[in-house]
Amino acid sequence: MSERRMVALSWAASIVFLYAITAGGSINQYFSTRQANLIAAADAGVGPGASQAMAGVISGAIAALPLVALLAWTPLFMRRGPRPARVTIWWFALLAMNVVVNNPISRSRYWFLTVTIGLLFTLPGMTKSRFRAIILVGVAAAAIIFPYSDVFRVESQYERPISSGSLQETLAIKDYDQLTMTGNGIWWVDETGLHFGRQLASAALFFVPRSIWPDKAYDTGVEIGIALKSVNVNLSSPIWLELWVDFWWPGVVAGLIIAGGLARRFDLRYTEVLLRPDTSLAVLRIGLPLIAGYEFILIRGPLLQAMGRVAFLVLALWFITERSTSRADPSSDITATSQELVSHGPRKEPF
Repeated sequence: MSERRMVALSWAASIVFLYAITAGGSINQYFSTRQANLIAAADAGVGPGASQAMAGVISGAIAALPLVALLAWTPLFMRRGPRPARVTIWWFALLAMNVVVNNPISRSRYWFLTVTIGLLFTLPGMTKSRFRAIILVGVAAAAIIFPYSDVFRVESQYERPISSGSLQETLAIKDYDQLTMTGNGIWWVDETGLHFGRQLASAALFFVPRSIWPDKAYDTGVEIGIALKSVNVNLSSPIWLELWVDFWWPGVVAGLIIAGGLARRFDLRYTEVLLRPDTSLAVLRIGLPLIAGYEFILIRGPLLQAMGRVAFLVLALWFITERSTSRADPSSDITATSQELVSHGPRKEPF
């Protein structure tokens, strides 16, 4: 990572943070409920009712830029021994920004899961036991905590009574409706026919406004909800359904084979990064956990709704990547930090 580019990204994150606070009215909106945050965003012209393309771009920048900047400074901040004052200042400043704009109250639970996974895996000293603990706690939280967290996310007058049912019932409704939505999506394709890339193209070009592209598709989950005449059209559309509605069985098979191959390739590269002391500050070291965490959102869908943040995650990671192909100067801060981070040499085996 280029420290000069990390500073530039941090300034950009600070600018979008100040915009988010001033446009929304105050910091308090981020600590009330998610519903209040959405209302403030709409009043600022970047929420429901505004240009969805512009809203996706602005929302993605506000959430992703402070997060990537924080994780980029974390290896420098966590090193042993003295560190430059600028590292400490930027780390605490960016931590404060993320507490405001990426807290679990005003942000979606899946996005907060991305933030948590990104931070936990960026911290030094990852071991097998720590890795397993993160996975087990995450699974337990998804099955037990997620279904009841809505009580903190809506205004009091809209709260519904908390009810407890069986685990099977919990996994069959609401946040875990992928099986049901897959069935609904198959019905929708039977009724309307294949879309031959229209849904995926609209997701990839999320930033193009409908004023320029009038036939731009809506979220696949929204389209299905409208066809079902559902009151709530904010429905999921898992990745295999996104592939199905455009390209049927060949699309599902080919798409998931490609996704699995890429996942394996990146996992192997990530393990290599963990084992090599000279790559402690590689962009992949912070980038892969972020993308892996965001994969929960991409798999759940819909893709169009999710593309804004993943685009800014990738752009920010690309921006802080050192462009020079020459070997870094051993006297530079980054190289010195890389040596200090690895105090016990590479681990004998990956986690």
